[in-house]
Amino acid sequence: MTRFSHTFGARLTLALFAGLGTAAADFGHPAAAAFEFRLALVAQKAKSTPEDMTPVDSDRSLQTGDRFRIFVDPIDEIAMYALHESPEGVVQRLYPPPNLPVTDPMIRQPSYLPNQESWFILTGAPGRERFYLAFGRSRLLELEKIITSCERDASTANVSCVQALDEEIKRIAREHRTMQKTPERPARVGATKRGAEPAEASDFAVTISADEVYVRVVTIHHK
Repeated sequence: MTRFSHTFGARLTLALFAGLGTAAADFGHPAAAAFEFRLALVAQKAKSTPEDMTPVDSDRSLQTGDRFRIFVDPIDEIAMYALHESPEGVVQRLYPPPNLPVTDPMIRQPSYLPNQESWFILTGAPGRERFYLAFGRSRLLELEKIITSCERDASTANVSCVQALDEEIKRIAREHRTMQKTPERPARVGATKRGAEPAEASDFAVTISADEVYVRVVTIHHK
């Protein structure tokens, strides 16, 4: 099987398969929405079939070889930021893509992280991985400043960077309110939807309504 890999920190590998969670912390309270988007986090066991995936919406641990994917469908044009923190405390930017400036975070069409043909794969020694996801009606300038600061020395652990990121995410959570709508689950038989094509990550998406900003912290306990 052909595989392309890119390592985040020492633990997480981005793998591209030919042919082809986690603990999540939500913050906020219901409110009238200023924007909406659909979000799905799905996991897949190492030895499962390509179509056999489960939604990630509560505390959960994953093992070496397990994989997961993020799906985002911007019902409205939105700004999106995604960061990864390795067990060693190294923070790396996933979105906007590293080849684009952090000042270009707008997302206008359904997108996957890493991408539609790829998964994040757990590799290496066990440890804790964290992903920070932030979505805004417009650019989040304070968060962009923190990301820029973190990227000045992105190859090593940066305690002050992680602390600043944590504090900013918590501040956003306190000041903005969100509401999550329950999705309509596809009828499933085994690993596929009844009478339809194999399940996709988008089948598990929930609609998020936010006043101005939505943040989510995803923690993966690699066992």
